[in-house]
Amino acid sequence: MLINNEQRYLEIQPAVFNELDEIVQASSIVECINSILRPYLNASKNQVTQAFLNTFIFYHNHRRSRAGKRKGKTPMEMLTGQEKKEDWIALLRKECRKNQET
Repeated sequence: MLINNEQRYLEIQPAVFNELDEIVQASSIVECINSILRPYLNASKNQVTQAFLNTFIFYHNHRRSRAGKRKGKTPMEMLTGQEKKEDWIALLRKECRKNQET
C-alpha cells in the first residue's frame, strides 16, 4: 500500500504525474476551440464558409502557445517534430502561393 510506504510513493510519483499529464481532456480542447472561434461566429451571424473554417484550422495548428508546458510550440511542431521558424501568417501566405501555382 502506497499510503504507508513513502519511499515507494516517491519512486513512482514522477511516472504517475507524467502519465497524468499525457491525458487529453476532450472537453477542455473543445472549450478552447470554442472560445477562439466564438467571436468570429458571432460577427458572421453563424454564416461561416468552408474557406473560413480551413483558414481557422490552419491558424490553430500553426500558432505558437504562449503559456503552459507547450509554450513556444505549435500543434504541428509537436505532431511532426519539425520546428518551424516562421509565423503562422507567413506559412499561410506560402500555402496560398503554392495553391495558386497548381
